[in-house]
Amino acid sequence: MAFDWTAADGPSRLAELLAGADVVIEASRPRALEQLGIEAWAAPARVWLSITGYGRDQPQRVGFGDDAAVAGGLVARDESGPVFAADAAADPATGLLAAVAVLDRLAAGGRWLLDVALARTAALLAAEPAPAEPWRGEIAAPRARAV
Repeated sequence: MAFDWTAADGPSRLAELLAGADVVIEASRPRALEQLGIEAWAAPARVWLSITGYGRDQPQRVGFGDDAAVAGGLVARDESGPVFAADAAADPATGLLAAVAVLDRLAAGGRWLLDVALARTAALLAAEPAPAEPWRGEIAAPRARAV
């Protein structure tokens, strides 16, 4: 679906669509939808998944897969020190982690806001040893709050 945000009914059409969703996936900085009057906390969805570069607690920080991966520590090392590694690894890994988190929260019941950040996922990938259940781990666990 396409929405014209400049049209008077654009935001209301999106709000109407969101009202019937069980799961909402937001892949923009939270303020983008908040400027349209749409807030995750107020949405009736069972699970609102917010995927950002650095997390909802840093709403102005723009992040992309590669820079967020480096920020999370996903780098290789050579004799000169840290070097870039794992091109575009944070994006698909974050998507997989987010999917597991959504399924986990749907099974738990209630309403949830999941905060899954590319940099935290990269930190998980860079961790040694890797946690057995990363969606419950302390390094990169998606932040979930009941709403």
